[in-house]
Amino acid sequence: MAPDRLQLMVELLKIIAWPVTLLITALIFQAPIRALLARVKRGRVGTAEIEFEEAVRELAPSSLPPEPALSWLSLNTLSVDTRSVVLQAWLGVEEAARRLLQKSGTSLTRPLRGPVLAGLLQDRRALARNDLDLFRELRSLRNQANVEEFHPSAEAVLLYVQAAAGLKATIERAAQT
Repeated sequence: MAPDRLQLMVELLKIIAWPVTLLITALIFQAPIRALLARVKRGRVGTAEIEFEEAVRELAPSSLPPEPALSWLSLNTLSVDTRSVVLQAWLGVEEAARRLLQKSGTSLTRPLRGPVLAGLLQDRRALARNDLDLFRELRSLRNQANVEEFHPSAEAVLLYVQAAAGLKATIERAAQT
C-alpha cells in the first residue's frame, strides 16, 4: 500500500508542479509585471479595452476643462451604452469644427467628417497645433467605438467625454474671435 500512496503523491506533484511554479513566479515578479502591463498600448482583458483607456488617460490631463458642461451625460447612459456616449461627445466636437470653418469663410456644401475637417482646420490655421493633434487623437479613439466589442471602463469614457468637451469649448472660443 505504501508504494501506491507514494505513486499517487508523485502523480499529484506532477499535475500541480507547473501551476504552482507559475503562481510563485507571478507573485515574485508582481511589480515588474504590473509596470509592463501599464505600458501596453493595445490589448483586451475581459471587457477592458487597453488601447482606448491608455490613450484617453494620456491625453486627458492636457485637455480637460475645469468643469465641462456635460448636461447630456447621465450616469445611467455611461454605465449602459459607452459607445453612444463616445460618439455623442465626438459629434459635438465635429459640429463645433464645422461652425468654426463656416465662420472663417469656408463654404461647406455638404457635411464634412473627421479627416477632411482636420485637413481644413489645418489649412486655414483655425486651431493651434496641439488642438489639431487632440482633434485627430479623439477622432482615432472615436473610431474604436465603432467596433462591436467596445467596452471600456466608465472612467475612461468619462475622460474621453471631458477631453472632447474641452476641445469643443476651445473650438467654440476660436469661432467667436
